[in-house]
Amino acid sequence: MATNDSMIQVKDLKKHYKMGTIRALDGVTVNINKGDVMAVIGPSGSGKSTFLRSLNLLEEPTGGAIIFSGVDITKKKYQDENGKTVKLDIDALRQRMGMVFQHFNLFPHMTILENMSLADNKGNFYGLGKGINKNRKSYYQELLSQLNLGLENKLNVKVGSLSGGQRQAMALLMSTMTPIEFLILDEHTAALDPKTAAKVLETTDKIVNSEHLTTLMITHNMRDAIAHGNRLIMMNAGHVIYDVAGEEKKHLTVQDLLAKFEEAAGGELANDRMILS
Repeated sequence: MATNDSMIQVKDLKKHYKMGTIRALDGVTVNINKGDVMAVIGPSGSGKSTFLRSLNLLEEPTGGAIIFSGVDITKKKYQDENGKTVKLDIDALRQRMGMVFQHFNLFPHMTILENMSLADNKGNFYGLGKGINKNRKSYYQELLSQLNLGLENKLNVKVGSLSGGQRQAMALLMSTMTPIEFLILDEHTAALDPKTAAKVLETTDKIVNSEHLTTLMITHNMRDAIAHGNRLIMMNAGHVIYDVAGEEKKHLTVQDLLAKFEEAAGGELANDRMILS
């Protein structure tokens, strides 16, 4: 149910492939409130990534509605507050959202300085040389120092030479360098070892809390889903089958989640990545 604090309302969202024979999303309805930090879990193929990618139209829905700040972004045009018909600006929409993927969305052949300058300018190259504002160096160093990874002293090092944890921490930082309202994390720790993943999640919490970002985070790790954020949804076969928040979420265990899956889906969760997490 929508409230005055709603940021995104998803109504009966569908994404079908191959003439409807594959239903990645099959009627997802969920309300995302301002300030929600929501973990999204479910077995592989449950629709998690399709759901998140639909929210900024990287996936074009087959049906349903995604209402962001009062506008149904699944429509090519909408009426503004003055009743004027306006064409949806997808680029402007995406600039209000940050997204970090499982595989590092950085330019490995470029330096830390060049990558941060691109993020600072929302990806505008300007022939790159013009895009790097030398006066911003101290600002970039200040931001990087907050990661406690020593990157502030490596501005001229190519990103491809950094560790996976360093790159993912950088990707997080860069996704929030310009003001955003909504952060999407698509299994951003999946490619990392447990120790590094824990450090990146700590960095995630720090950035999300300091910037007061509404956030959706896909994870296969049930313990992480319980430990981080104020809300959790579980998906299966293109549906949201469980939605829990607040104190009830805090007291969940992995066994509780497995039991909820079996109860809602009518069968055991046969995904080792989730069971072992």
